[in-house]
Amino acid sequence: MYRVLIVDDEPLVQVGLKSMLQGMENVEVMGSASNGRDAYEMIESGRPDIVIADIKMPVMTGLELLEESHRHFGPVPAFIMLTAYEEFDMVRKALSFQAVDYLVKVELDKQQLSEAIKKAVVRIGQVKKPGVKGSEQSGQSADTVQLEELRQRFMLKLLHGEFTDEGALKHEAKNVRMDFKFNRYIAAYAEIVPESDDNKLSNVNEGYSATGFQVNEDKACDVNRNKEKSESQNESETNRIITLYRSCLSMTREIVERYAPCYLVSNDTEHFTILFFFTENTPVAESMNHIQEAVENAHTMINNYFNVSIRFGIGTAVSSPMDIHTTFEEARDAEKETDKDAAIRLFSHIVGANRRSGKDKLIAAIQDYIDENLKGKLQLNEIADAFGLSPAYLSVLFKKNTDIGFSEYVYTRKIEHAKKMLLSDDMKVYEVADALGFESAYYFSKVFKKVTGVSPREFIQAKTEG
Repeated sequence: MYRVLIVDDEPLVQVGLKSMLQGMENVEVMGSASNGRDAYEMIESGRPDIVIADIKMPVMTGLELLEESHRHFGPVPAFIMLTAYEEFDMVRKALSFQAVDYLVKVELDKQQLSEAIKKAVVRIGQVKKPGVKGSEQSGQSADTVQLEELRQRFMLKLLHGEFTDEGALKHEAKNVRMDFKFNRYIAAYAEIVPESDDNKLSNVNEGYSATGFQVNEDKACDVNRNKEKSESQNESETNRIITLYRSCLSMTREIVERYAPCYLVSNDTEHFTILFFFTENTPVAESMNHIQEAVENAHTMINNYFNVSIRFGIGTAVSSPMDIHTTFEEARDAEKETDKDAAIRLFSHIVGANRRSGKDKLIAAIQDYIDENLKGKLQLNEIADAFGLSPAYLSVLFKKNTDIGFSEYVYTRKIEHAKKMLLSDDMKVYEVADALGFESAYYFSKVFKKVTGVSPREFIQAKTEG
């Protein structure tokens, strides 16, 4: 059984959490506390496995409790933090102290709590397995860290296409306990873009005044102290960047894993890659929808919590692990096309753009498709699926690049074709409507008048009389 300690200064919240935890497998509530100081004493004496704590509390906050517990007891007990919407800075700090999850009180339900408990159990299993004590436990923890490092190295080789044959790839994958028995892989490449910092460190003069003459010894000592202070500030800034990077990775992982199986790879302190795996025989467009939704959510949440922007480039799907480097390179190319107004770009949307003097090749292909299929219904979902896009994104992309809505463009093209049919093919109005995929002659006439300003009969009459 995993023993849970509830820490919240609101009695109703304590009661609600106890109620939600009832019936969960292998979980029991060992007690509750209304402030961090009492909770710390209970952790010290009772050693719970999991602590669910509100970030803001009297006497000692949940954040201070987490920090003290982590300093003295390590990653167990695993902490689940309760937050309010406005406490983004505190959540950022909580993640830096390895809280396993954060839950917003007003949205909390049993399912969310259950998922958070599962994450806590995974943490406990990594560092505190039953029957393992002392050096054995530390050794297992070290083994886990070493395995993750080997996996990261393996994944970097995979992304950069360093495997010459599939046999070598599978052999090394087996050594790091990774499985590549999937039929679809899609990479997303991310860049962390911090907010602009106007408080840059000022340059420190090298012991000279503005006039170029050497300053006196007292001022030289001041300069040396400034140098030491600057070095300390630089070290502090480096630590801040690393903490921010880890926090962004942690939150991204928590979010995207809810949408699809994936693995995160750290490229450097500003970039990381998410490799998504798919085994379902679903259309590529559906898989891409899941990925887009996942990274859009990650982009929004991280911007809210950490005041930084993450920009994503997404590659196309490949079916073999030997081709993963292809989707990775595509994702990197797509990420280069992002900006503050378009933080997420798909490679399929930008391919060929530079080769056509700025004209979007994808839009041109869609327009060609529409012209070739004017006798069909040409619904947004149908065309989006044909090009591996989400309907929502296709709608926005089309409007942005053509200055006309998708449906309006389709109807305009259909009506232009209808004019020729009405005049040259000697067809009835209802026959033209049926040939162009309109649901009725009435609806066709309505659209025709909206586009041209006259009804089909008025159009025919005007042309024949003229």
